[in-house]
Order: sequence, then C-alpha cells, then structure tokens
Amino acid sequence: MTRDEWVQKCNHWKTKWPMITEDLLTPGAEINMYAVYDAVNKYSKPSDIIMSDAGSSYYISCTAIKNKPDQRIIVSVSQADMGWALPASIGVALESKKQVIVIAGDGSFMSNLQELSVAKLHSLDIKFIVLNNNGYSCIRNTQNKYYENRVYGTSNSTGLWFPKFNKVAETFGLDYLYIGESSSLFDLKEILSKEGPCIVECQCNTDQEVVPAQGLKNGKQAGPHNMYPFLSDEELKKEMIVKTTK
Repeated sequence: MTRDEWVQKCNHWKTKWPMITEDLLTPGAEINMYAVYDAVNKYSKPSDIIMSDAGSSYYISCTAIKNKPDQRIIVSVSQADMGWALPASIGVALESKKQVIVIAGDGSFMSNLQELSVAKLHSLDIKFIVLNNNGYSCIRNTQNKYYENRVYGTSNSTGLWFPKFNKVAETFGLDYLYIGESSSLFDLKEILSKEGPCIVECQCNTDQEVVPAQGLKNGKQAGPHNMYPFLSDEELKKEMIVKTTK
C-alpha cells in the first residue's frame, strides 16, 4: 500500500466512523465527554495548545480532537501518567507564551493539585477543563466488566474522596466555571477568549463508555484489529488491509 492509498484509507475510516456524532451531543442530565471535545474543537484558537491527562481524557483526546492548522496537541503517549498534564502545562505555558487548554478527568486532576499555586503565582493562561465523571471511570468500567460489578476505590461512595472543585478554585484564587449540561458548553467560547488561569468543571456521564476499546469476544480478548463495538465478520474482513486467520 502506498502512502497516498494509506491516507485515503484512513480518511475513509474517519468518514465512515466519526468519533463525534449528533447523538453524543444531545442534551441530557449529564454531559457526554465527547460533547466537551466538540466544544473545544469549535471554540479553541489555532494558536492554542491542547493537552490531556490519563484515563478517559487521554483515550478520547487522541481520537476526538480535530486540531486546527498550527495547533499543537501534547499528550503523554508513552506512559499516560495520571496527573501529568497539570504540571506539564505550566512548562508549556511559560515557554510558549500561548493559551494552554488542559483536559483532565477529576481523578487525574487530583494527583497534582498543588501545582495550581504556580499557575496562580505567574498568572499563566491555562484553562483546566475537568471532566467530572464522579471518580475513576476507567477503573470503574474495568471492575464492572471483569470483576462482576465489584467496584471499590473509584468514587466518594466506594472508598475514595473527591473535593468540590469550586472550593479548590477558591482556595487557589482561580476563576471557576461550572457546566452542568450540554447546552451550557457554549460558555467555553467566552472563557477561552479571556486570559489567565481558570478551572472549568464539566459534569459528565458517570458510566460512559470510551470507544473504540479492546473487549471480550466469545469469552476471549479480541485483537487490536477488532475493537469494541464489534463489526460483523463480513464488514471487518472488507475493511481489513491485511488477511486475518479468522
């Protein structure tokens, strides 16, 4: 397969299976995480630098961000360290002198809260978008899937305490915005047009799946070429660029 053929194939897949679809943007009791990324795609500037942390934000960032020309996306690809994005964004903001948009889950954001003092001290132009899905969703989903719904250590109700992020913002003297429904994501446009550090808390779906993902098929772990939600055997064979044994 030539380079041009590969690019054409990738564009075909992106068109056939878009990551952000209209059903994910439908307003509800809680915000779909993909709707937050849709808003960032709409309202971020080409000069902005977007960073993400571990867990759901890491998985979704790598597929749902539609970076504009000259817009940089920085993630910890090799390790996906929990709590990495907050301190890393400080170095990026100091060096680049540009607005930095950090997208992190409430669990990962907890790991390095003390670094908010540096963002405040230097008035760094960093917007911390916290995807609050009530704890460690990736761990919760794994426990539900593989441990017969025995969930522990993922939220306030299962043995791990999380603070009120409006109080965190108040403690560090930072601006704060709460977004509780999809229709209010428009408020990101104004926040991203202002300078200075700010915590934006988005109340997201608690049990949302992050797809595509590796999953069990017929009781066995499916291969990386066969991600959940699964295609039919016929469609998978049609879309593959190499032959498979099954």
